[in-house]
Amino acid sequence: MDHSKKITYLFSVDALRIIAILSVIAIHASIVVLQNLNHDLTVGFASFFINQIARFAVPLFFLISGFVLELNYREKLSYFSFFKKRASRVLVPFIFWSFIYIIYSEGLGFLNHLDLNLVYFILQGNASYHLYFIPILILFYLAFPFFHNFLGILKKPIAIFSIIFAQTYLLYVDYYIKNLSMNQNLRIALLSFSMFILGMVASHNKERILFFVRKNLLLVICLFIALLFFVPLHVFSLSRVHQTSKYIYNQYHPLNYFYTVVFAALFFYILEKTQFAKKTLIELSKLSFFVFFVHVLVQYLFWNSIVVPLMELTGKAILTTFWFTPLLFLSISTISFSIAFVIHKIPNLSKVTG
Repeated sequence: MDHSKKITYLFSVDALRIIAILSVIAIHASIVVLQNLNHDLTVGFASFFINQIARFAVPLFFLISGFVLELNYREKLSYFSFFKKRASRVLVPFIFWSFIYIIYSEGLGFLNHLDLNLVYFILQGNASYHLYFIPILILFYLAFPFFHNFLGILKKPIAIFSIIFAQTYLLYVDYYIKNLSMNQNLRIALLSFSMFILGMVASHNKERILFFVRKNLLLVICLFIALLFFVPLHVFSLSRVHQTSKYIYNQYHPLNYFYTVVFAALFFYILEKTQFAKKTLIELSKLSFFVFFVHVLVQYLFWNSIVVPLMELTGKAILTTFWFTPLLFLSISTISFSIAFVIHKIPNLSKVTG
């Protein structure tokens, strides 16, 4: 399909991107609270609930990536040109922020260890816990032209069913039995490939998705609300029964992927229909990549300069209040987007910082 003669921009996708980045911030803000509560889900249930209902964020990012790449792909673009264009937009900020996080954690001492191990460390996304996403995204960039060439087959119902079945099996094994034994980035890519492909397929079926949700709106809303509560309760139950926090950190499980698809379809419809806060969300979307990189640093600094002294005065009981995690999330989000707004006013700096 020649997308050059069709719509190559949808406001709802930008809006979903903002929702996804805000959800990432919510995950990170809530998890630091849970860590300081020693993962006691009883006293920290509010933070746990926020953490789990936001876990659609990373699968949604992969879904959006596949959607946008396919929507804007030009058939005549060579593989090298495609990869260079896409990778250059993420590699420079990725490397820049990797060094920022290394300097923050280790100071300038890393300069004494400039070798291939450091290069490998950075390219694996190990400079900060959230940077793993970029190497996996680049893996999907590498695979995209191959997927695109076979999309005629991949979007057939039997192929989609087979992809979903294979992905569900891998997710089930990894989540409920044992993590797949392989490089961590390859593991996550293998546990996420269906979302990327489904995004590509969805870009060719925009009107069908909108029609389906419109026709079954009440059912989709009820399903979304049910999953909104069932996903956290399921993870809560597993964590209590097995006396482990590992399930809290792992968004790669079948139920969460189903939740992500329902969420994406519902809000894709709502946002396209209402065009809610269109101008504002478009502007915020331009800042989202920078916010992805900077928000963890903002969280570190805010926690150490504001929250730690506060806990010394009041104790950790303040972390258990229902308002603390939302306020922490709001503070980190506001500061991060404010910094992004200022940085993007400086010509060409965003090419380095994101």
